[in-house]
Formats: sequence, C-alpha cells, structure tokens
Amino acid sequence: MIVNNLTLPTIYKREKKNPSGKRFELTFGDGLGLRVSKKGIFTWQCRFRLDGRQHRIDLGRYPELSVSRALAEHKAFKENIAEGIDPREDVPDDIKTVGGLCNYWYQEYAEEQRKRPEIARRSLDVDIIPELGHKTLLGIRSIDVHRFLRKIVKRGSKTQALKTLSLLKQIFRFGESLGLVHSSPAASIKKRDICDVPQSKKRCLDDEEIACLLKKLNEGLLSEQFSLATKILLFTGQRRSEITLAEWKEIDLYEGKWFIPAPKNKSNRDHVVYLSPSVIEFFHRLKQLSDDSIWVLPAPSDKEQHISERALTRAINRKQHQFGLPKWRPHDLRRTFVTGVNDLGTPLQVTEKIVNHTLEGMLKIYDRGNYDEQRLEAMFKWDEHLNELMKNG
Repeated sequence: MIVNNLTLPTIYKREKKNPSGKRFELTFGDGLGLRVSKKGIFTWQCRFRLDGRQHRIDLGRYPELSVSRALAEHKAFKENIAEGIDPREDVPDDIKTVGGLCNYWYQEYAEEQRKRPEIARRSLDVDIIPELGHKTLLGIRSIDVHRFLRKIVKRGSKTQALKTLSLLKQIFRFGESLGLVHSSPAASIKKRDICDVPQSKKRCLDDEEIACLLKKLNEGLLSEQFSLATKILLFTGQRRSEITLAEWKEIDLYEGKWFIPAPKNKSNRDHVVYLSPSVIEFFHRLKQLSDDSIWVLPAPSDKEQHISERALTRAINRKQHQFGLPKWRPHDLRRTFVTGVNDLGTPLQVTEKIVNHTLEGMLKIYDRGNYDEQRLEAMFKWDEHLNELMKNG
C-alpha cells in the first residue's frame, strides 16, 4: 500500500484502535517504507541495493520517528549508498551507541574545548550513559530522550534536566557534524516540553537577612569549614567554584591578595581579589583546618582532593529551614555583594572589576583601568558594613 504524510496518520490511528492482526507493509517511495506488525507497531525501513544484493535497515518507530526525520535519515542513507558506503557499517563499532558517542564527544571535544569538562563528565556518568548509553544511534528516539529527562524532573531536579537537555543537544549536533547521527533525537525537544522553565534568579539578601545569616554561621549552624567558605563568598563576591578550587599557593595573606588563574574562573582571565581584614582572618583559620593540604577547602575524607561545589550547596540546603530565612543559594551571596557594594557608593565599573565581570558598551572598548585602589577601598567598606551588621544583629 502506498501512503504519504497525509494518509499515514489515519492508517496509524486505525491500527492502534483496532489492529488487523496481520503483518503488512506500507510504501513511502524511493525505498522508504514502514513495516506494520501484527500488534500494530509501525517501523520505518530503508531498502537499498548494494553490491548487487538487496538490503534493508530499520530506522525507528513511527510516530516517535516523524515523517520529516525519517525522510532526512533516508536521504542521508541514499547519499552514502551512492558513494558505495554501506550505511550499516559506516559508523565505527565503538561509536554505534549513545554511550559511545558521548565518550567520543568527551574525549575529542569536551576535554579540549570545555572550561570545566568534569561537570559534563559527571552528567554523562551519573545520568545519560546509565539510562541511554545502550541505545544505538539508529534506534534512539525523541520519546526516549523525553522520558529520560522527565525522570530527572520527577526526582526533583528541574534545573539538572534542562542542563542535561542542552548537553544532549550539543552531543547529538557533534554527532551530526561527523555524520554519525543523521538527525538529532533531541533537536525538536524544547525546554517547556520538559518542565516549566525556572525564572531567572533575583534573590538578594537585605541587611536584616545578612545579619541573621552571619549570626547563624557564627553560632555553628554549618561546619566551621563550610561556614568560613560561605563568609568568604559573602565578603568577596566571588563564585562558589572559585573558592572550592582555590589552592594555598594562590593566597597571599601577607599582601592580602587572592589570585584566581584564568582556568579557574568563568571569565577565563587572571583575576586578583583584594582581601579585607576579616577575609584574611577567615583564610588564616582555614589554613589551620586544612592540615597541610594544597587546597584551601580539602575534602574531609581525602586531603589530596578539594571539596566539590555541590558539597557546599548540599550543606546549606540541609540547614535551610534553620537559617530562618527565605530560601537562598550560594550564588545569591554574589548578587548580594554586588548590590551592597554599589549601595555603599562604589562606582559600577569598580564593582564589575571586583567580581571579574566584562564591562559593557563603550567601557568594554576604552576602559582599561584596573582600579586597584578603588577595589581595595570598596572591599574595606563592605567589610566594615558587614561587621557593623553582625555587631548590631
């Protein structure tokens, strides 16, 4: 029976509602067709002749594999066949599965091009490969990707699900560019198909909340190591990853400077943070706690490793209800710092330099100043302000 994109949905609905109990085939033209099982399962097939012999290969099931995507894959197969390439054998054995593609992408792209490849590696090892790794690149369907991402959402990790979707899109695009994937099963999936998209974060602690937070930290609500790390984030405005990756060779307590090399910060440029008196005290105490480790925040179970970003976030989340504050995250302290320092009269471009942001507009082109003195003055003012809050709180 010959079908097209108009008649196929009708036949599919009829078979789903009342299967005929017979196996039959539908022809789409030019070697593309569908095999319909006795149970009403529709499978796309590509028929082709190579080396004088007739062959066929399954592309995926309808409607998970749409008409447009089936046509695209069929066209790619025909182009390979015209060049004498057997579409069943043109993909290396170690990259025929999703797991193989993920590992190849990581080795050949992520390790060299991504600033923090270990984040992608964790997502691959924890989520993607265990769930999708065994599926073949020919057999993986959009519905498989969607169901996998919905599982992540249902365990309470919306943000992780959306990040994983973006990662899968990048990996499958990589596969497409190398001819390993003919049509990405993640391409048509939108964020809103997975879950309601979280609003951009705007949480900023006010002075009363800052006083409450510092009081709880001083009372020992978190471990001393995590408490000091949290204070450093609030007092300096730096990123969570920058304190967890910090090494003692980068901290000069005599000069009052913290050097953050380009590979360790999001802006990818060397950065110096001027330390106020309180922050120098925090680092002195962390030095005592680090037990000769090279890391400012060594892992409790292995001093040769640093704590992870997630460890700090988890520690805060476990105590959220005891802080007596609306929910906050470590990154909210960076926003709190920028807002607070600006409110104390610090020029915007100085604040941007402190947090290692790129200046915008004409300033980006013409303003080459480091503002060292102004940055140091701003850090001291913020230190005094926070200590006043602690004293009055």
